[in-house]
Formats: sequence, structure tokens, C-alpha cells
Amino acid sequence: MKQLIQDMREYWCDRTPEVVGRGNARHSAVLIPLIEKNGRLEVLFEVRAASLNRQPGEVCFPGGACEADESHEQTALRETAEELLIDQAQIQILAPMDYLETPGGVTVWTFLGIIHNYEGSFSSDEVDHVFSVPLDWLLDHDPDRYQCTVHTVPNEDFPFHLIPGGRDYYWKKGKYDVFFYQYDGEIIWGMTAKLLKAFIKLYKNTFAEV
Repeated sequence: MKQLIQDMREYWCDRTPEVVGRGNARHSAVLIPLIEKNGRLEVLFEVRAASLNRQPGEVCFPGGACEADESHEQTALRETAEELLIDQAQIQILAPMDYLETPGGVTVWTFLGIIHNYEGSFSSDEVDHVFSVPLDWLLDHDPDRYQCTVHTVPNEDFPFHLIPGGRDYYWKKGKYDVFFYQYDGEIIWGMTAKLLKAFIKLYKNTFAEV
């Protein structure tokens, strides 16, 4: 018994904690792409093609689902190159950004990068059009914030008889922030706005005194 306890401490004392249930999550990766335009940095966005089954017409960052044989960074590079019809060599990864756990069970890994010599190309199969927003504008404009209520809805085959109160069990509800940026007729919201806000917050915290 003492040896087992010692082994637990030895093997696990320095481990990095992970989010419980992450192994069952779907993993995606996106790039927050910077481009140089008119002598300033701008953030590039895509508008998803109307023909897509999921989230047609919504503003997003380039990215997609991770494949089994690639890292999160490789996913972001591959998807960006495919969606914008550019060579991966044009993309310079600057840093990993914070990742996002969505209520729907998707973990989104985010990377900041700059695209060199971008000329506005994109794959019409996935993208309706692209646009960019000056970084200075984003630094000066906070998004509008709204809240959604998130609650648990058990399936009909849930074993209610195994929990106190059965079907009357009190499931706690949570709040989920949803952000909106509006720029030149484009609406940046949802997951994309949340990742963008996190990047802008990090930028301000890092370079406020520079």
C-alpha cells in the first residue's frame, strides 16, 4: 500500500491537468490570420459558402476538424491553405492562442499567424467571400455581449430512477456569453467573436505599456 501511494506521487506529481472528458471531444483548429494592408495589420475573415451544410453564410476563421495523423498546428495550416488557395509556406505561425471548449463538445485550438503576399484568393466551394478588419479598429471597439442559458436536457432513455428526485431532479443552469462585432456590414459573432475577443484581450494586456 505504501509503495502504491509513493508510486502515485512519483508518477503523477508533475503531470499537467487536462479537462475531464476531453478525450471524447471533437477537436478542431483555426488560424487567426493577420495580413498587411495599406501599411497596417488587419485580421482576415471568411464568410462561409451558402452551399455548406453547417453554418452557411456565417463569418469564421479558416480552420476545420483535426485529422488523426496531424497536430493542431498542422490542421490550422492545412485548412487555411485549402480554404484560401495559398501555399502553406505563405503562412507564418506566430504563437498558439487560448483554446475554446464549446457547449457542444468541440475543443477548438487556435493559432495566430500572418499570411504573406495574400492576394484575396479563396475556394468558392467553402468560402463565399473574404474581408479584413484593421487591428486598430478592433482594439478600439469592444463587442456587444449577450447571454444564453445553458441547461441539461436528458434523453428519454436516461435512468431517472437512479438519481434523487427522478424526473424532478434539479439540473443547474449555466450562462454562456455570446459576443457580436459589427464592421462594414459584416457580423462577427459566436465562437469566432469569442476567439477574437480573447486575442484582442491578450494583445492589450501584453502591449498596453509598449
